[in-house]
Amino acid sequence: MRDIRELGINRGGAPVGGLALSDEEVHRFEDAMGLALPPAYRALLAIANGGHPEAACFVTEDGGVVYEFEVGEFLSWGPGDGSVQRETEVWRKASGREDLFAFARTQGGDAFVFVRENGAPPSVWLCLHEEGLELSFVADTFEQFLDGLVVCDVR
Repeated sequence: MRDIRELGINRGGAPVGGLALSDEEVHRFEDAMGLALPPAYRALLAIANGGHPEAACFVTEDGGVVYEFEVGEFLSWGPGDGSVQRETEVWRKASGREDLFAFARTQGGDAFVFVRENGAPPSVWLCLHEEGLELSFVADTFEQFLDGLVVCDVR
């Protein structure tokens, strides 16, 4: 897995601090959400609790078509609007799916979510609000997602 500091996560140009979550806090949250957090996600939180990554684009190809997904911001851990907890609650209610967990969003307001299927580690999807909350596959794992983030090509 890449060094998370390479992502250049910041808020308004200023570095973002990390969050040291105890195992007890994580387990309590996982029990409430019904989802085990990927170790790579916990590593991200330890370095940056929310913020915009400089390396924000994930580029993938499917059937000869290139797709570029841009992370507007990673959500922060804690109470209130714009938090992981609040956004997960909102997206679960809107989609009717209890198996997703929001961890980031695009500039346009779509949510990057973990989806847990058949007991496998959660995969990364984009929940598209203007497409009837359709889920679009992004990466098999959060680690693969982080490893694939690059600085966006400005055209």
